[in-house]
Amino acid sequence: IYNQADLINTIIEHNPNIQSYLEIGTQTGKTFNKINLTDKTGVDIIDQKEKFNFTANHITTSQNFLHNINNRTYDIILCDGDRDGKVQSKDIIDSYNILNNNGYIIFHTILPTNPIEQIVPRISKRWTGDTWKYIQDIQYKKTFPIYLIHSNHKTLPYHLLISNNLPFQKTNGNKPMKDFHTLIHNVDEYFHTLTIEELINLICITIYYTR
Repeated sequence: IYNQADLINTIIEHNPNIQSYLEIGTQTGKTFNKINLTDKTGVDIIDQKEKFNFTANHITTSQNFLHNINNRTYDIILCDGDRDGKVQSKDIIDSYNILNNNGYIIFHTILPTNPIEQIVPRISKRWTGDTWKYIQDIQYKKTFPIYLIHSNHKTLPYHLLISNNLPFQKTNGNKPMKDFHTLIHNVDEYFHTLTIEELINLICITIYYTR
C-alpha cells in the first residue's frame, strides 16, 4: 500500500457495505478518479479543469462544504485539504459527524519525516503540516478510535485511519507528545499502528461480529 487510493480501494474490497465516497481536497483528481465506487463527491477550493481537466463537484472550502452545503452522509471519507492542523482537525471531526455506521476516514500525510515539512505556514516543497499535534489531542480525549496504517512509502510512512466500527486501543487516551523528534522515533508508543494485512483482518472480524 503506497498511496491513499490503494488503501481506500483495499478497504472497499473487504467491506461490501461501503457504497459512497467523499474526498476533501481533490486537487488534480488523481486519487478521486482511482476510487472504485460510482457514488463519489469531490471538494476543492480550486477548479483544475484548465490545467488537469478535472473539476470537483464543489469548488469551495472544506468548512463551507461541511457546514453549509453538504446534506448527506458517507461511508468513506478522504481528508486531504488544508494541512494546517487547526483546519484539518476541524475537517476530521466534522467528517466524523457525517460518517455512516461502519465508516472510515483516511488522512494521508499525518507524520512528517523531518521537522521542516510540518512547519505552518508552509516553507518546503513537501508539506505534511502539523496535524500530527492536533490528532493526538483528539486521541487523548478518546473522541474516536485512531490508527496509523503502514504505507511502505519511504517519505510518507503512515496513513491515518479513523473508524466508528473499529475498537479503541490502549493508545487512545495517551497524553500527547508534541516533541517531533521524540514522537517520530517512538511512533508505536504513541499511536496504534497496523500493517495493511492486520487492518484487513480487523475489518473482517468486526464485520462478522456486527452482522
